[in-house]
Amino acid sequence: MRIADRGSRLALLLILIAAAFKTVGAGASYQTDDPVPVDLHHYEFYIFGGVDGTPVEMDSTGPAFEFNWGAINRVQLHAILPWGGVFPSNNPVYLPGGTGTSAFGLTDMELGVKIAIIKETKHVPQIGTFTMFEMPTGSYNSGLGVGKVWYKLPVWFQKNSGKWLLTAAAATRWFRRRTIAIFLIPDGWSNGSSMRGWNWAQKFLRMDAKDLRQRRRNARQ
Repeated sequence: MRIADRGSRLALLLILIAAAFKTVGAGASYQTDDPVPVDLHHYEFYIFGGVDGTPVEMDSTGPAFEFNWGAINRVQLHAILPWGGVFPSNNPVYLPGGTGTSAFGLTDMELGVKIAIIKETKHVPQIGTFTMFEMPTGSYNSGLGVGKVWYKLPVWFQKNSGKWLLTAAAATRWFRRRTIAIFLIPDGWSNGSSMRGWNWAQKFLRMDAKDLRQRRRNARQ
């Protein structure tokens, strides 16, 4: 139990450090995206983290290191090297759930390519794809990875209208030769001074995290 507690404290400390770096930095939204690649030969670098859990189990992400590079015109290469943890409560109240050994380490790495397919014009929105491959670098037996390559296939739309910037996405996730979900997501709007996100985008992202947590739990059973 002491080992599990120490692991939980270490994970929380690393996440707080990552959050501090993320607060200082500026750039694209952490939870949502857009169809605009990084400028040619420019790059972005982020450090981030987060925690999601219930009384049954806490799952952490972070520190995670994200790098985006404008490799060629209208094409961005993307990589995330994440660490994370799974910390079941092992509380008999929640049996049979929430049982197992706590673990912290490298989780599944993300590789991706963002392509600006159509540039925005007066009457046509910017349209781009951001295909991402989730690589099985995390330990399947420890619950830090799902043990298979799986994919995210969003198509992003963005249109300027006066002082407003509107974004949306059609997205699908593909895992073990089947489509997990397909959504049309109104992502948010901006008037140049603030950014707002719609609940549908947040719901999709929560479902994505929930699916991943379930696959990790299945790996430990």
